[in-house]
Amino acid sequence: MGEGFRPIESPLNQAMFAMALGIALIVASIIYKAKYNWSWPGLSVTSIPIVIFNIIFLYAFFAFSAYTIVSNGNMPDIKNTDILLLIQESWGVILQAFNHPALTPWFLGGAGIMVFNTLSSLNLVCSNKDEFEAQCNVS
Repeated sequence: MGEGFRPIESPLNQAMFAMALGIALIVASIIYKAKYNWSWPGLSVTSIPIVIFNIIFLYAFFAFSAYTIVSNGNMPDIKNTDILLLIQESWGVILQAFNHPALTPWFLGGAGIMVFNTLSSLNLVCSNKDEFEAQCNVS
C-alpha cells in the first residue's frame, strides 16, 4: 500500500474511532429528538425487506471489494459453491482487506452509508429538516 500520513495507523484503532464517533452521533441524536418531542412514525410494509437488502448488499460490496484488493481479482466460482461456504470464505478475505490501514477508512465509509440507509429505512433518521419536523409533536 502507498505511504501517507494517517493520524491513526492501526485498522482496529480506526474502527474504534469510527465507533466512538458513531456513538457520539447517536447520543446527540437522542438528545435532539427528545428536545423536540420526536415520535417514531413506525415501519412501512417495505421497511424490513429494504433492511435485509441493505445488509446483503453491504456484505456483497465488501466481499467483491475485498476479493479485488486481496486476491488480485480471483473471485470464487459462485455457481458451484455452497452459499454458507462462500460466506465463510469471503468473511476471511474481507477481514484481510480491512486490515490494510489505507483501506480501512473506505470500508468504514461504505459501512456508514449503509448504516444510514438502514436507519432511514427503519424511519429512525430523517434526510431533511422538514421530514424531521413533521415527525415532532409540537405543543
